[in-house]
Amino acid sequence: ANEGTIERYQKMLASEIDAFFLESTDNLHENTKAVTMPTKFLPYEEYLRGTSKLVFEFTPFVPVVPFDQTNLVFDFDYQKTSKQTLRDGTYLTSYIDRGVTMVQATASAQPTIDATGLKFDGVDDFMITASLDAKEIWFVCNSLDGATFTNYRALVAAHINWMYFYVYGIPTTSFIPHNFDDVSRINNIVKKEFSPLSQFKSFSMITNVGSQPYRIGWSYQYYWNGYIKRILIFDQILSEERRTALQAYLTTTYGL
Repeated sequence: ANEGTIERYQKMLASEIDAFFLESTDNLHENTKAVTMPTKFLPYEEYLRGTSKLVFEFTPFVPVVPFDQTNLVFDFDYQKTSKQTLRDGTYLTSYIDRGVTMVQATASAQPTIDATGLKFDGVDDFMITASLDAKEIWFVCNSLDGATFTNYRALVAAHINWMYFYVYGIPTTSFIPHNFDDVSRINNIVKKEFSPLSQFKSFSMITNVGSQPYRIGWSYQYYWNGYIKRILIFDQILSEERRTALQAYLTTTYGL
């Protein structure tokens, strides 16, 4: 092929790319972006035959909209490896965020970190935070008990006063709140039904126990059996607008 023909071929490719994006930009959904440039340039011979065409692929993209972190005093994210201290690369011994620590010094009681989240064994695993003046707490969690809770399960408890905690009832799929606000939300909807247990969902409640440490995954003789992906503790009760935005963020981030 002579130099002029190749140059025209190159200009044709550039023109086709420009035309494609100019034509399609206004038609693309705002939550979709092109993540792959042309996947295939057909052979030069096909250009000569007038049959050359570019192939594009697009992948749906949902942006993660940041949530308002005002009054957020502790944020546990199982994927933030830089904030974790692990024993044997598996067992979580401590996590620090915003100067607040969550620890477990006893080896047998340390939950494990894996690709799914922070796993509590339902037998003796738990973590405990430093003292926090919590007003509203959010979890992204699930249960590994099966179709119904096989035992009473504590997800969070105020450390000093044994009466302040949330446990889940047996043999049902609902839970019994004790001495918090008595109003809890699942995926930001006020209700007490946790099923299906294995499905990850957000779980949130308002607290009224003042400044004290919080036990994660244990209260009295009851232990959580399942995964926790995220814990968000605020020192202020959130507005409905902020709850809606936070739920949208968690839904997008964790596919709730």
